[in-house]
Amino acid sequence: TWRILAVETDGTLKIRKNQSIGNIPWDTSNSNNWSRPATLNTYLNGDYYNSLSSNAKNQIQSHSFGIGPVEYENTDLAGQITSENGITWIGNVSLMSASDYLRANTNTEQCGNHYLNNANGGICKTTNYLLPTSDILLTVSPRADFPNFVFTVYSSGPMGNDFANGPSYAALPAIYLKADITLSGEGTQSNPYTIS
Repeated sequence: TWRILAVETDGTLKIRKNQSIGNIPWDTSNSNNWSRPATLNTYLNGDYYNSLSSNAKNQIQSHSFGIGPVEYENTDLAGQITSENGITWIGNVSLMSASDYLRANTNTEQCGNHYLNNANGGICKTTNYLLPTSDILLTVSPRADFPNFVFTVYSSGPMGNDFANGPSYAALPAIYLKADITLSGEGTQSNPYTIS
């Protein structure tokens, strides 16, 4: 299944795979620059994308992904989104951004920015539909003040960070679907959206 991250003004739908495709290193050269390209970028847009069915590829829209740096435990989600979108990369497959994860939380009062999410992780993990169940997840977002760090998401709720060439964490691809697709289902765990 896939989970909705955002609907763009051009009608495309940004979604993220709900199951990991495996624990994969972000970048073996320890750079947090996704467009370099990072090791995981090369894999997702090469072997992984090429393994998809022709039907799946026909539904994917090459799109701009925000890959700009994020300040650790910042208190301004709008500013974080602006920073992420200040640097973009165009491609077929990426990962969710740090702000994608934060915006999926319905408890904006206690979990509406990076600082609050980390301070209230025990609460925030119960109100974020993108929270991993067991693995640590990778995001596409680099840490602004450390050129070798990328942001991760813990199953306990908070966001962390690690070296780009650090331990291999769960990779959940994010893609944009073309605007002309049709969805059925309710978008719930028991009745997820299905592309028809």
